[in-house]
Amino acid sequence: MANLVRSAKSGDNWTEIELAAYHIECRREDPLAFFGVQTLPEPQVDPELLTALRAAQAANDRNAELHNLLDMAMVVPWACESAVDDFTAALFRALGYAQRNRVARTRRDMSLFICGEFKRAKADVCTIDYDQNDILLLVAGRQAFP
Repeated sequence: MANLVRSAKSGDNWTEIELAAYHIECRREDPLAFFGVQTLPEPQVDPELLTALRAAQAANDRNAELHNLLDMAMVVPWACESAVDDFTAALFRALGYAQRNRVARTRRDMSLFICGEFKRAKADVCTIDYDQNDILLLVAGRQAFP
């Protein structure tokens, strides 16, 4: 691994060998330990989202839309990445991550300095601070954990 040529790559082009070479480890983490708390706060969403199992059971149109987006994303997520991205952006809005100057975006262009050169990348989904044009939260799709 010491002779591995390090180059800028798209997120879905990384292999386990390259992750090991860069000392990157993917692992599941207990949510309580990760956030360093004893209990997680209750979700601040419309209770209907937690009780309605399908869009047809939702009285609120936004809740029905979120259910429909989830259904579309669950059909074949890896074959329909845009459905997963649409659901994620809608979920950010429903959870209050996107409000006022915080905006949920899909396919946002970014310029990154990687391996000594500037490369263009697109975030699958992110929330940005509109006033500062700063990325607050970034989601990159198609990541698998063992």
